[in-house]
Amino acid sequence: MKKKNKIDDFLDFYKRVSDDKIEYTRIYERPSKVKCLLYFIFTLLLLLIAIRYLLGAPIVFIIFVIIDLLVCLYYGYNLFSKKGFIMGRTIKVKKEEDKDEEA
Repeated sequence: MKKKNKIDDFLDFYKRVSDDKIEYTRIYERPSKVKCLLYFIFTLLLLLIAIRYLLGAPIVFIIFVIIDLLVCLYYGYNLFSKKGFIMGRTIKVKKEEDKDEEA
């Protein structure tokens, strides 16, 4: 029996991998309460530090404070309310081909 060389092994591996049909699906979910708590504390600390140095600050620093305040409000709302904002993320799903649709 003839032993395959590395190129043939690679081509066989590539064929196996490319046969897997993968599609991307977008799901929407709320962040977990632990994640919201950690981000809320972190952004709150950043906000307090930023407000301390706000006097006489350039416009970029003021924009940073406003963005940090919005992020802090977002995670605070998700943390302290039963109904919060949802976030989307994309996941990989193996595509299942239905043979009934083809017939």
